[in-house]
Amino acid sequence: MITENQINIDGINIHYKTAGDKTKQPLIFLHGWPMRMMGYPDLSSDTVIETLARHFFVISTTKAGI
Repeated sequence: MITENQINIDGINIHYKTAGDKTKQPLIFLHGWPMRMMGYPDLSSDTVIETLARHFFVISTTKAGI
């Protein structure tokens, strides 16, 4: 299950998604991903996050202002 989150740091809202067991090793996707994934219509960012969340605690961030 993917959870949508938002945190405010010094007045800037940061949007991020998390999925998986928090006790597992974290896997962090920084800004720029999943933008490249949009070129693959059958492979959405949520599909990748859900798949990797079986093995990792996945965190996917969005650059502030986007």
